[in-house]
Amino acid sequence: MLFEFSRSGLPEALPILETIRRSILKSGNKLTNDLLRETMATSNTLPKEVFSKLTGSLSFADCVVIEGSFVSLSLGFILTEAIHLGKPVLFVYDSARYDYKNRFVQVIESDLLMSKSYERKEEIPKILEEFFTKN
Repeated sequence: MLFEFSRSGLPEALPILETIRRSILKSGNKLTNDLLRETMATSNTLPKEVFSKLTGSLSFADCVVIEGSFVSLSLGFILTEAIHLGKPVLFVYDSARYDYKNRFVQVIESDLLMSKSYERKEEIPKILEEFFTKN
C-alpha cells in the first residue's frame, strides 16, 4: 500500500498523518515505502528523487491512501496514475480545509476512487476500515 500526502502541509498535518500511518499498519497492511518516516528523517530530498520513489512505490502498491487536506501536484499525479493503473484509491481530507484546491477529486468519476472527509482524527480508523473492507 502507498500512503501519500503533501509535504507542504508539514508539520501542521503531522498528527493526522501519524494517525493514518498507524491505522494502516495496525490493520495488517504493509507500506511499499514509509514516506512519512522518510520525509521526517530527510528533508533535503530533491524533487526528482521524490518522484522516483513515489512512482516505484506506486507500482508495487495494491492500493493507495492519500491525505489530501494540503494539495500538491504530486498528489494529483499519484491519484490519477493509481486510477490509470487500476489501483483503488482512498482520498481523505479534513472537512475544515475543503476548498477549491482539493475539490478536483469530486469530479473524478471512477469506481476505484473513494473520497471521504473527516472532522476529527478519531474518525480516520473507521474510514480506513471501510476502504480496506471494500478493497
